[in-house]
Amino acid sequence: MSFGKRKDDQMDALEQRYQRALEMIDEDELEEALEESRNLLAQDDQNPFFWCLEGKIRQMLGEEQAAERAFERACQLEPGMAEPQLYKAGFLIELGRYEDAIGTLKQALQFTEDPIDKRDAYFMWAEAEIHLGREALTQLMEEMSEVVEEGSEPPTLTMPPEIREQFERGLELTQKAINLNPELADLWHLRAGVLMDLEQSDEAIQCYEEALRLEPDRPDFLHDMGLACEIAERFDEARKCYRALYEVETDEEPDGMDFSRAEFAEMTREVWHTLENALMEMLEEPLPPFEVATEDFPTADLLEQAPHDSPFNPWSPLRIEITQKEEDDPQIRCIFYQRNVEREVGSDDPQEMLEYLRYLLEDVLFNLPTAEDLGPIEA
Repeated sequence: MSFGKRKDDQMDALEQRYQRALEMIDEDELEEALEESRNLLAQDDQNPFFWCLEGKIRQMLGEEQAAERAFERACQLEPGMAEPQLYKAGFLIELGRYEDAIGTLKQALQFTEDPIDKRDAYFMWAEAEIHLGREALTQLMEEMSEVVEEGSEPPTLTMPPEIREQFERGLELTQKAINLNPELADLWHLRAGVLMDLEQSDEAIQCYEEALRLEPDRPDFLHDMGLACEIAERFDEARKCYRALYEVETDEEPDGMDFSRAEFAEMTREVWHTLENALMEMLEEPLPPFEVATEDFPTADLLEQAPHDSPFNPWSPLRIEITQKEEDDPQIRCIFYQRNVEREVGSDDPQEMLEYLRYLLEDVLFNLPTAEDLGPIEA
């Protein structure tokens, strides 16, 4: 990193303050980091790295317009430098502006021969292509579901060539990045994900294995490899991944949850009572006995009790238990796992939590197993 032509002592002082601002970001002291970045820019507003620092902090604070102005300023100051373009591209990807990000990354690649910069550019370009492919596939599935008549089977989805090409471009770009640095675990994880999109589960599992070789305790790697093994019907390997995931998740006390246990339980009951009343009014008859419950995280015994060909996923947001005694109606119990639900929501906004809980419960109610499926099952 260059801070321009300054006296050594002045340059060292600014670099120290810059590094301190980065440490503040790592410590989640964003307001303090922002104050430091403002001080740095007050002393040198021609330094693109200070503007990138400002943009990153504004981005983390959710100040999108201010962040974009800062990244644009950094790129204007050094139009032939790759690093500001890479910062800007990462910001655009986070906003979901994938086409803009790809254009910015193509510019960055014109300005650098540094292998790390090139690796990062190919990595982010691959991310953007894969996101675009997944968005197009999701839209296609939604359009198909809208035209399917109620009660009829949805048609088999065939991936259109243009979407497949998008995924294949992403795959090619991950390989270019890996060629520059094969020791980055997230690259292997990204490559595995797009191979799953292309229904190449065995090849994906090889990439997940490589990612786990580099970072063996990453929960998301263990979870995603477990899912891939399930799809490939390699159930013993899936169980092994889920056991390791459970051990990682329960090895230490969990980080503070976004909602208290009481708040989460109350929101779950609120959503259920709203749906229950609506269904009773629509059906004009009482529903079968149904109970909602909440727990922090699944227990270890569920991993061992699950059928061999249906390993229990420790990240499941909920589980359904159905019991029946002789002629009585089935007793249905739905257990929501707070840590897993919060992971899915990714926000401390109560409204977003309520909406997701409603989505889960509606899915449960429309897909309840029959009385023949007694016993604990995974949703």
